[in-house]
Amino acid sequence: MKALKVGYRLSMLVAMFVILLIVIGGLGLRSASKTLAGLETVYEDRTVPLVQITRVKRLLDSNFSESLRAFQHDPCQELAKLHDHAVDEHLKRIESNLKTVDETWKAYLATQMTPEEQQLADAFTARYQEYTKPLTLPTMDALRQGNYSLEVVSTFLKGNRKMGGEVDKLADALIDLQTRVAKEEFDRDVAQYESARNLSVVTMILGVLLGVEFSWWLIRSVTRPLAEIRDVVTYVQTSGDFTRSVTSGQHDEVGQTAQAFNALLASLRGTLGDLLQAIHQVNRASGDMSENAAQSALASSATSESASAMAASVEQMSVSVSEVGNGARRALELAQQAGSFSSRGGEVIQQAVAEIAQIADTVRRVAATITELGSRSERISGVVQVIKDVADQTTGATGEIAQMVEEIQVSARSAVGEMGQAVTQVDAGVSLAAQAGQSIADIQESTADVVRVVGDITDAIVEQGAASQSIASQVERVAQAAEQNSAAAAQSSDAAGQMRNLAVEMSGLAGRFRI
Repeated sequence: MKALKVGYRLSMLVAMFVILLIVIGGLGLRSASKTLAGLETVYEDRTVPLVQITRVKRLLDSNFSESLRAFQHDPCQELAKLHDHAVDEHLKRIESNLKTVDETWKAYLATQMTPEEQQLADAFTARYQEYTKPLTLPTMDALRQGNYSLEVVSTFLKGNRKMGGEVDKLADALIDLQTRVAKEEFDRDVAQYESARNLSVVTMILGVLLGVEFSWWLIRSVTRPLAEIRDVVTYVQTSGDFTRSVTSGQHDEVGQTAQAFNALLASLRGTLGDLLQAIHQVNRASGDMSENAAQSALASSATSESASAMAASVEQMSVSVSEVGNGARRALELAQQAGSFSSRGGEVIQQAVAEIAQIADTVRRVAATITELGSRSERISGVVQVIKDVADQTTGATGEIAQMVEEIQVSARSAVGEMGQAVTQVDAGVSLAAQAGQSIADIQESTADVVRVVGDITDAIVEQGAASQSIASQVERVAQAAEQNSAAAAQSSDAAGQMRNLAVEMSGLAGRFRI
């Protein structure tokens, strides 16, 4: 039975109760059918005949009464004056009653009768015929003919007392028989009803007992493993121990549910294990992320500061480049001026060389003159010596003259030396002036090259200034992006810290479960 599914068991229980209901219903229908048949028998074989017999008796009594009223129409009696109708009215009623009695009796004779009832019915028929034909009909004919004689009345009354009494007794006997037979049939039907009722009650009790037993077994077969599943679920819920499992040897839906629950626990164990590993990994990753975010925030902050400093430097460089550009333009102008000055300087130097050459010639002539003066001064010196000798004789003027002559000699010698040096230097100056003229020519050529180079440099510096302005703008944007990056890195660091805290909390929550 453990292999049967719960649906099959419930179907069996429903089928058993359906069969029980069918049996009880069949017994009830059978009892009701018998009761209905008994009621039908009582109605058709007892109630209807009883009504018919009672009607016959009532009609016969009515005929007797109508006959007595008809006798009151005797003209010789005072009672006749009390009737305001003809005697035929009573006679017609008697005839109608006789006709109804015949029809009713005929219908009664067609009903189901017992032997005893048949005997009484035959006796009633015979007595009725003896009562009607020899007595009732002749009396009606006499009254219709107006014969109200004492003989007619006496014959009728005597005959009615005798034969009418016998008919009345037979009718009462039939009525008593119908009542007794109806009572017997009722008692039999009641006994059948009680038997069917008792059988139905016994069947219902047995069915209820069997149903309760089978239902109890079915409920136990379903609720016991369900209770075990409930206990395991409650234990797992309260303890967080996912190592428990449900042991069920059934192969029905409950057993399948237990197996599915065990599979669910196994899956949860695997999932929780993976979750714990993932939480640990998230914890480590969040820690690394937090550190990286912090480092990124620091790097972003440093980058922002560097970018700001770079932007300032680039801006300063841009200003410097602008200044250098302006200086280059000024240098270009100065170089151009220097070129023109060098041209004029070359001409001046050439003129100076010519002048120096002339000066050199003059210096040479002066030097020759000075040399000649030197020789003359020596001669003067000799003269002066002579004069000195002469002058020894003169005391004052001679000493001064001697001193002056010596000074002139010294000066002459010095001038001769210096003029020699001057001639040498003038020669060297002429040579240097020639070299300077050649150098100035070279300078003129170099200055022209410098002017071209400075022009190119000026153009490049102008372009570099524009580029430095653009670089400064871009670096400023980089600085702003670096600041934003730094803020985002700080937020990422905070989020990583929160995620790490959450991972720690999740690890604590997951650690409550045993897998």
